[in-house]
Amino acid sequence: MAEPGGNWYDLRVYVGNIGRYNEGSLVGGWATLPMGRDDLDAFLRDRVGIDGERYEEYRIDDFDLPDWLPDGPGERVVDEYTSLEDLNVMAGVMSTLDENDAAKAKIWVDEGMSVSASDRLSPLAFANIALQADEIPFYGYEGGTRFDPGISSNEEAFALTVAENDPELAEALDGRFGPYLDMEAIGRDLAVDCTLYDDGYLDRSVNPDIDPELYSRDELACLAGLDGGDDDECVMSGLDDHMDKGAVR
Repeated sequence: MAEPGGNWYDLRVYVGNIGRYNEGSLVGGWATLPMGRDDLDAFLRDRVGIDGERYEEYRIDDFDLPDWLPDGPGERVVDEYTSLEDLNVMAGVMSTLDENDAAKAKIWVDEGMSVSASDRLSPLAFANIALQADEIPFYGYEGGTRFDPGISSNEEAFALTVAENDPELAEALDGRFGPYLDMEAIGRDLAVDCTLYDDGYLDRSVNPDIDPELYSRDELACLAGLDGGDDDECVMSGLDDHMDKGAVR
């Protein structure tokens, strides 16, 4: 979780100096990402003691992960050897997006839709997925959620959503026997190709071409504004080749 008063996309990691640790000293500090490249270089130099000569290696000894970041088996983006620079780029990209985009990207990863069990989910891959969140087939319930009066479960919420677009089900629901219909059972049967969540559902029968490598590291850094540029300059410098597929904003 981000620090109280922080941004929803903040990512906190504790970075330690490997060389100093091997010498018997604990040298390092907490970083809240994203930060500008100059600030990141200064942090590594002044707080972690990375001088590029005697001390060149660092590791992430601790972290405080936000809710939007996958952390399940085979999905963890952060470990002790993750690149701090890549984490900073990811956090920078997330700062340009909406929380809903991050939530949809996490759902997509949690469902195993983009990264196989044998692959490692990298920070840059997650940033790419989040940038394509508009393509992820996750939809909100149209008839209310299980937290609304009269709706007892996600399955019932899904059935009511289907009824909004299915004349046959809508007619049955509005008919004299509508109150006797088991909408939860109907929703359970209709959702065979979906995963139901409290605020919506993922339609697994739809398989958009989400590319975890759509944008390069440099392109992502540019989009995040970490190299001093802005989104328009990034597009003009070559990202326009991806505009038909990506979700650059």
